[in-house]
Amino acid sequence: MILPGDVFIETKKIMWKEKFHIGFFLVLINTFVFLFVSAPELLNDKKNNQIKKQNQLFQTDTLKNMFDQTQSVDAQGVDAPIASDQGSLSFLKDRLFWDRSQKFPFQGDAVVIAKNKQMILELKNLYQESTQFKFGLGPEATTPWAWLTYQFMHAGFIHLLMNMIFLILIANILIHRVSQEWILLIYVVGGIGAGISYLFFAANNDIAMVGASGSLCALISFLCVVENKKNIQWSYFISPMKDGYGIIYMPAYLLFPVYLISDFTSVLYHASGVAAGAGGAVAHSAHIGGALTGFFLGFVHIMLKQKSNSILPEQSLGASCSQ
Repeated sequence: MILPGDVFIETKKIMWKEKFHIGFFLVLINTFVFLFVSAPELLNDKKNNQIKKQNQLFQTDTLKNMFDQTQSVDAQGVDAPIASDQGSLSFLKDRLFWDRSQKFPFQGDAVVIAKNKQMILELKNLYQESTQFKFGLGPEATTPWAWLTYQFMHAGFIHLLMNMIFLILIANILIHRVSQEWILLIYVVGGIGAGISYLFFAANNDIAMVGASGSLCALISFLCVVENKKNIQWSYFISPMKDGYGIIYMPAYLLFPVYLISDFTSVLYHASGVAAGAGGAVAHSAHIGGALTGFFLGFVHIMLKQKSNSILPEQSLGASCSQ
């Protein structure tokens, strides 16, 4: 395993700028939102048991057959939803299928079809009551603030933990190179860019997205640009034995092939930009949007810095003449 930054660093060695560290500030906000918004719902046994019970009752084969029937336009002119490519059961997260299943003239066992229609309707209602729908970013508009709130929401503890580890590592590298205002700007604007990319690829058939991954990809790609061929710290861990872990120095541009290139290639195989992952669905399209935003902001930062450096000598000369 290899991670950017120094994961073995002691707290006293972390760069504290004016007793404030933007990385820890962002981690604190993400953690606070998870504990007081997401976690209560995840720990709600009643709702979780209800969802599990419904999933057990789903007649998978019949539902798949119902979904396949909606992939063509029937004689009455009912529009078909866009086909999903996220896995065998991904159609259960297809909002258009939820809506159209209630009016589509399905062929088959009428009793089972009616039962499945009711289950799909209940699943839709559960989703619309969830924090993911209320604070996440999806094709179905909720509030303009969703563009910001989704960046601080997470689907589970592991999701939060992994993102926060990367956030503090990347932020602690960048804080030595750019202002904290720039880091916050990249995080927020990168998240917005990630949201635009997600909605562009989603084609109105995906549920709301949550997570800071898009913002993190923006920070990673920004670091790739501003540092380019310069060496940065990387932490490696092979084993807990002596010399099995430590710090090495490699160019910053390696961040792209290590962490971002897989997102670009994944979209080639998944038209929706979303693919099944170890912890659930992964919005690769959002990662791409965040990365592209970070690349753009990186070049903007370089141009502004070059412009500032070219102006400073002239200002100094003017000041000396006036004296």
